[in-house]
Amino acid sequence: MNLPDKLYVIAVPYPWYRAIKAHYIVSGSKSVNCWTAGDMHYLKDAPDLEPGTLTVFEVNLDGHHLLCGGGFYFRSLDMQPEQAWEIYGVNNGAESYDDFLKQIGENGWKSGENITAHVLNGAFAFSRKESFEMPEELPLELKTGQMKIFSLDEPEGRFIAKVVMHRRSPHLRPGTNNNEWPGIYLMAAEKHAFDYSMVFSTKMLTAYGFRCAISGDSTTPLLDVAHIRTFYDERFTKPENGIVMRNDLHRLFSLGYITCVYASDDEVKVKVSKCIGAIGGKTYLKYDGSSMRLPEDRSKWPSRDYLKWHNQRRFENWLKSGALGKSDGGAGTML
Repeated sequence: MNLPDKLYVIAVPYPWYRAIKAHYIVSGSKSVNCWTAGDMHYLKDAPDLEPGTLTVFEVNLDGHHLLCGGGFYFRSLDMQPEQAWEIYGVNNGAESYDDFLKQIGENGWKSGENITAHVLNGAFAFSRKESFEMPEELPLELKTGQMKIFSLDEPEGRFIAKVVMHRRSPHLRPGTNNNEWPGIYLMAAEKHAFDYSMVFSTKMLTAYGFRCAISGDSTTPLLDVAHIRTFYDERFTKPENGIVMRNDLHRLFSLGYITCVYASDDEVKVKVSKCIGAIGGKTYLKYDGSSMRLPEDRSKWPSRDYLKWHNQRRFENWLKSGALGKSDGGAGTML
């Protein structure tokens, strides 16, 4: 595989960076939308954008030009703002859909027009302390919305890449599939559950008869135990906080595209976000409204209160700024 031989630096608005940073700290690395609307440029005029290229955020904060995060360029798509919000939500750099419309409107978008979504995968954001102020010897001279390309064969490009990747490294979690920051709440919960995770998993798989509660699939290597609510203590590994799911459904459940609700005292049903079609997941809509296959032992059924929490906090959480901004212990927002 040939790695990209350049990097991009884009000057982002401070409100966009602030929203991206807040959601990153809470829920980890996500795909973000560096959108183009009306008079903004971003990556609009750049030729031959190469997927996988490191793309660095630069923000002007009180006259200080800071390298404040980045991601890896994926692709650019023209779409309506409503579709961009369905897919990326607060990762459009806005706290609400109305705020998103206001932002793009201030930059020349008119009702009925498309915007261009420039999508970065594996995005990361630095705190003010972690951000790097560009030295006077290496001025970027970028206005908000502009982009500059640096060759990694040149000293300037190598310097920026080294600085940014070094400051990103403490966020990474070695040994995982994507080696990315998973978010502060998941990290805290997993730290407390690590010693008992295998015991818990084995007991839950047995209780569910080695079948996915949603699909009925019994392919054992594909079965996971999905945790409903994030805790920092032993409650994380109690039966009422787990549901056996096929791993693709588990991921969608964790990301908030799927949830479960009590239809009655004797039935739990699946609820699927309508937004799932916008990411190519229409096939999962077949599970919407279906009844879950739960253990014979009702003491191992999911907690009604925990599922209510999942509905309010996790379901479609990417559309709600601060959806995970309060801990189970009531510690409040992290920002």
